[in-house]
Amino acid sequence: GFLIVTIWVFGLLFFLLRILPGIILLLRLKKQTAQIPERIASQAARIQKLSGLRKTVRIICSPRVGTPFSWNFGLPSIALPSSAARWRDEDLEMVFRHEFTHLIRRDGFSALLTGLATALNWFNPLAWFAARRISELREEICDNAVLKSGCDPDRYATLLFQQARSRATPYLLSATAMAKPGTLEKRVTMILKRKSLNNQTDTHPMMNTSGTLQTILAGLILLAISAGIALLGFASPPIASAEETGNTRLTIHIYEEVNGMQVLGYELDGEEIKFSELPDALAK
Repeated sequence: GFLIVTIWVFGLLFFLLRILPGIILLLRLKKQTAQIPERIASQAARIQKLSGLRKTVRIICSPRVGTPFSWNFGLPSIALPSSAARWRDEDLEMVFRHEFTHLIRRDGFSALLTGLATALNWFNPLAWFAARRISELREEICDNAVLKSGCDPDRYATLLFQQARSRATPYLLSATAMAKPGTLEKRVTMILKRKSLNNQTDTHPMMNTSGTLQTILAGLILLAISAGIALLGFASPPIASAEETGNTRLTIHIYEEVNGMQVLGYELDGEEIKFSELPDALAK
């Protein structure tokens, strides 16, 4: 028991230390006082007005930034690389539409929750699988927001590839980075598929919960469920084998409400289930 707990603690510390470079970068960017080019400032103000976000958002251009990202901690901010001063207006528009969607949905908070969950349960494949899926859904929702605004899918896919070649964004902050290796191929495939389907999207009239709250609560439920599984794993062997329990599988879908807000829906063993029912259903 002591050896297992010791290994778990060292693993926890290792994964928590991954957050440190992101915190250092945030502190450095917050101290930056250099003004951004007027063209970038006006473009950001225009897209923010269209997005409906009323909070003050700080725009930062820095050579320390590899690819655009945003955060909600303290003053909401969007960080751009210095090269953004040379970007075309349509590229700036797509970047800002993507990052303002992250800010509106408060994706930085859900990323923090899932980051804590995977750190606490670093040994649990379910935690990593769920965290990756939540990350994919965050990006898919932001990509859809960009494409629904009328931006060219081909140009947007090209922009994602260009940004993915930039210097990597530190862990945690990369959750809202516009592009990062690992998920890019799947995202671009979906973007081009959306184009071929002439911008058709799934609709589901029964889903009426805020997409922002759904994503944040998904992180919370991941933390609770995976922590419970972790405790069971430490305390005792599996209660029943796979043959006895069947193959329980949680599927997360993106739906679109009538007003255009995208939300998350859940299926357990192929049947739709309410978010509030998930903990009890998974515990059975």
